[in-house]
Amino acid sequence: VWSEAGPSSFTGSSRQTLRVATAQLRERDTLEANVSRITRFIAEAADAGAQVVALPEAALTGYGPESVARSSESEVAEAEDTVRAACRRHAVAAIVGTPRGGYNTALVIGSDGSELCRQHKMMLVPTDLPWSRPGSTLHVFSLHGVKCSVIICHDKRYPELVRLPVLAGSRVVFYISAESYHDDLPLPAPREGAPWDEERLARECGVY
Repeated sequence: VWSEAGPSSFTGSSRQTLRVATAQLRERDTLEANVSRITRFIAEAADAGAQVVALPEAALTGYGPESVARSSESEVAEAEDTVRAACRRHAVAAIVGTPRGGYNTALVIGSDGSELCRQHKMMLVPTDLPWSRPGSTLHVFSLHGVKCSVIICHDKRYPELVRLPVLAGSRVVFYISAESYHDDLPLPAPREGAPWDEERLARECGVY
């Protein structure tokens, strides 16, 4: 299912640009702390001349069942409103990972603070399943006249989730993920002295 959000004015001109900032956000223990850091990053991105700031998957609450469970639906909605107000105040768009309505979502916010669309993660992994269900719609939206789309974490393993939006006109594909928890250790078969035991190896391989 396709959805196109916002006006489209892409002309194919090679002179067209979109200045993007990214924020590497390690989650904190409270929603308030995460929101405070997100709004600070938005202000810093705007000061640096960015038109859009991209934040990680589940940036509002932190990623995973325990992190998501710390905040109610109404608290997450209020937090989203705070982030939208920051975008409006600093005249910068944002793509923010948020759990909402039973989905692992990328909330796309215009530079006027409006909600342009919500792209739900489509290909879930085991740590999504306790709190999220898969999305069924791919969105193409317009930021500063440039058609864009977004994918979330494990979606990157499925080329069609990029190819189809590009065929529909997307010229920028945002990719957000929650990787701050990951230790980036090597992945050998379990053996004496290996960094991962059998349980850890099974958990990592289970995603694929």
